[in-house]
Amino acid sequence: MQNATYQNLIIGFGKAGKTLAGFLAKRGESVALVERSKERYGGTCINVACIPSKSLEYSARLSAAAGGDFAAKAERYRAAIAEKRRLTKMLRKKNYAKVTGAGAVVIDGEASFVDAHTKIGRASCRERV
Repeated sequence: MQNATYQNLIIGFGKAGKTLAGFLAKRGESVALVERSKERYGGTCINVACIPSKSLEYSARLSAAAGGDFAAKAERYRAAIAEKRRLTKMLRKKNYAKVTGAGAVVIDGEASFVDAHTKIGRASCRERV
């Protein structure tokens, strides 16, 4: 792992993390944003809460209005899940592009703070921030 020094280390790619990372990077500060999984870029709302639940709810209303037998409903269910996955994937990509486009570095991994100046990464490596 290559050592790097950043003015700012942000843990979590949720609403607050991505907003702060973009803001600081646009001001010219060096920023590293750490997220444990590429599947979580954008945070809870984009990946498991607001957006996917509304997508599935909308598909359910359309399916209920269409009626049909079990096979037809099962096919619409599969299509609804595929659409939810497409939507969340597209939003993750847009969020990643927005943060990196502002100049922040995204690091896939886990981090925690030991004190005000030290963080521990996944491989127990310590870096000063």
